[in-house]
Amino acid sequence: MYKLSGSDSVIRLIDGACIPFDDGNIEYQEYCAWLELGNTPEPQFSEAELAAMQLAKDAETENLWRATELVVISRQLEAIEEGEADESPPDLLPGTKKQWLKYRGQVSNWKDGADFFPALSHRPVRPV
Repeated sequence: MYKLSGSDSVIRLIDGACIPFDDGNIEYQEYCAWLELGNTPEPQFSEAELAAMQLAKDAETENLWRATELVVISRQLEAIEEGEADESPPDLLPGTKKQWLKYRGQVSNWKDGADFFPALSHRPVRPV
């Protein structure tokens, strides 16, 4: 039995040997004979492995979003303070200071271990 390993080799599952696609290789010839008998190698990645890879990619995306959003929140809190000093900046977004502080806590906690992380549908929402 074999498992695909990219575009130029296959893994023999009995011993983990990596067999390159080379017509001069005896092990590759054995693999071709095995295919001719109607056998099919396992895919390179199982459904569980693909799901785990997608989850890791989604987590990386959300971690980047969190870091970027924390910068926006910091700037927003500064803008609110400037507004309180009668110097309302042009980039002031909707929301009160209390709402932005609450949002900062939600964003800070949006990471591995949080409920539903990294599901985009559960990502914290900015004050409006």
